[in-house]
Amino acid sequence: MDLSEIKALMDHMAASNLTTFVYRDGQTTLKLAKTVASPANQPAQKVTPTPTTNAKKILKAPLVGVFYAAAAPDEPPFVKAGDTVALGQTIGVIEAMKMMHEVKADQAGKISQVLVGNEQRVGFDDPLFELA
Repeated sequence: MDLSEIKALMDHMAASNLTTFVYRDGQTTLKLAKTVASPANQPAQKVTPTPTTNAKKILKAPLVGVFYAAAAPDEPPFVKAGDTVALGQTIGVIEAMKMMHEVKADQAGKISQVLVGNEQRVGFDDPLFELA
């Protein structure tokens, strides 16, 4: 199974009511899980973007897990509102299945709004940052 097939599975899962999916092929096992949002696990600091007719540039979560804004608790965040980001720049880290994955900007721009809190659970394609 290649990366494009895995991403396609993640897209289908995100659009469905499934919360877990397991694929086994010989010695390879792929397990996908998504968090179902409930008021209990949504922090108060989360900012929800208001829908408008203007198309906004959004940096989205590439996988399901826990978002971290900084490399360590005592470190400054990778980016904050007002910062300019370059294509490929690290904008956060997502912990998934006890592994840390750098989240890189898939487009350049200026961060106008942070849409996710530190240590918040995120799903595939959840908005993380809004670009001006």
